[in-house]
Amino acid sequence: IMGHRNIDIDAFGAALGLYRLAKTLGKDCYIASEPTGKSLGKFLDKLKSEDEYKDIILNEDEVNEIIGKNTLLIIVDTHKTSYVEFPELLDKIDRKIIIDHHRKASDCIENVLVSFHEVYASSTAELVTEIIQYSKEDITLNLIEAESLYGGIMVDTKNYKKYIAIGSLMMPNSLVGSFRKKDDDSFTCDIIMNDAKVDEAGFITCATTMFPDKAVIFIIDIKFM
Repeated sequence: IMGHRNIDIDAFGAALGLYRLAKTLGKDCYIASEPTGKSLGKFLDKLKSEDEYKDIILNEDEVNEIIGKNTLLIIVDTHKTSYVEFPELLDKIDRKIIIDHHRKASDCIENVLVSFHEVYASSTAELVTEIIQYSKEDITLNLIEAESLYGGIMVDTKNYKKYIAIGSLMMPNSLVGSFRKKDDDSFTCDIIMNDAKVDEAGFITCATTMFPDKAVIFIIDIKFM
């Protein structure tokens, strides 16, 4: 799975969601990326502190060592040949899928198996959450995977202030199960959408906990017009 240069939480969250889907299907899966900058610093430290994720982020040389004739490359959060993390991989891997929400550019990647390109979506994380929700397999996200998907939606909607689509409101609801307290140290997170009540001012107020262990609370107000 490959995102764009200077990868952000939307691209990385989408990659982690697809990683869990691939692992559920019994496939080997890696994320082709060399993250730079400080924007994902703490997130990556937390990710790499968990044994499962220590060896899944590969640089270009490491990716080249494992490419085979049946390798599938999934490109997330971009469709531009000039903006992917490792452009040379586009020529080395024949089987490609694109999942993106940005407006189509002139230098788009061609000859792909599938292009899930929805410009009305708030984020690529939203699209991947939708894929997971409608998968025939029962996909159980780990806490950090659900956090990163939710984080991608939050960041790309500016904390639900801009670029909000219907999926932006409904997809987080499907992440609830990943936050509930389980034996594997998952946490509880109540995201109220379908059963939310409208207050006297006409607002739905949703209190959600993105990082339950740190008690960070987001309040989302949605006005009925």
